[in-house]
Amino acid sequence: MKQILLPTKVRAELKKTFKIANYTVLRDYLTFKSNSGTAKVVRAAALQRGGLIYTGAPTPMPACEMRFFYEDNMMVQQFGDRVWINVYFDDDANIDLLVDDEMVESHNDLSITDFMRLQERAEKKANELLNQ
Repeated sequence: MKQILLPTKVRAELKKTFKIANYTVLRDYLTFKSNSGTAKVVRAAALQRGGLIYTGAPTPMPACEMRFFYEDNMMVQQFGDRVWINVYFDDDANIDLLVDDEMVESHNDLSITDFMRLQERAEKKANELLNQ
């Protein structure tokens, strides 16, 4: 079933911004059951705020090894031997991309879409380094 996935906080923001009192109406907009002008505007705003379109089709997973360090409140995704993404589950939600132990990107509180793009960049970089 095609729908736009959003964090609860963004859903609440959309309801307030577009003065949508009924949760069912918002659900119909985000699941493409309604195709009114307002529904199209709400969907566009949802995507601009980091929403993802979910179609039910399998999504390719990045080629990485994932480890969780619960004591440090952290997740590490390792792409090959030289590229990592470190995700710190603290108040700032810091996410770092490292290549050869050097930080090349640092982000706070990425949307799901932006995080997936970061994973794509990490995977691409790891493949480039592998072919050198």
